[in-house]
Amino acid sequence: MTERPEESKEEMAERRRQQDRDDYNNEMADRDVGRIRRFLPESARGEDTRKRREKEQRQLSALAMLLQNDPEYAALYEDTFDKLRAAEAATETALARARDGLAAANGMLDETLDRASQLPDGTRAFRDADGNVFSEDGQPITGEALDQVRWRDGAPSYEDYLARKKAVTGAQAAYDEILRYQVDVLGHARGRLTDEDNPPTKEELGELQQDIDTQMPDTVRQELTPTSHSEPSAEGTAKIKPLSLGP
Repeated sequence: MTERPEESKEEMAERRRQQDRDDYNNEMADRDVGRIRRFLPESARGEDTRKRREKEQRQLSALAMLLQNDPEYAALYEDTFDKLRAAEAATETALARARDGLAAANGMLDETLDRASQLPDGTRAFRDADGNVFSEDGQPITGEALDQVRWRDGAPSYEDYLARKKAVTGAQAAYDEILRYQVDVLGHARGRLTDEDNPPTKEELGELQQDIDTQMPDTVRQELTPTSHSEPSAEGTAKIKPLSLGP
């Protein structure tokens, strides 16, 4: 170390101590700064680096390692997650619409029942186009029971009642279909994509994409926007974003 005329002995000692600290830290970090190693033997250089890198690798999840080391996998993974997010958003919208539709159908059925003619015990009675009378559970009303019906002006027909019941059944089926897709298909896909210790293979990623598309109800597909699906970049691969396991 070259002495500087203007330095005091204390300043020169401190500069030497700082140089020692720098040299030691560089050797511990296996940084080659063009100086002779003074603290650690040369034999420790490669071993220290290997152990440090092995420790860093162990701290990475299996999924993170794949995304870091396999660009093709990372592109497919991100494309799959993009499709999942788009499907989840469309499903939420479709589910809300289906819920509203089911509530409206039930409301119309309730209104039909409220306007129906009744027996003394409260059983609703409906007359069909042929003059036959049925209860709300489809049982024929005849004989003395028929004479006890309290007919109301403007009461709905049996055909009206059946149409309202059918609308409720259809609305419920549509809601259940979307809910099943959300839970069984999208929920499964998100579970696999966020499994850091047992990540899906490339083949499974392709299968997840296929399931998201082929099992999608029409009511959900109608909610997809034109930009919901990821477009390839000019280089032919999807743009890779930082790993994000959230929505």
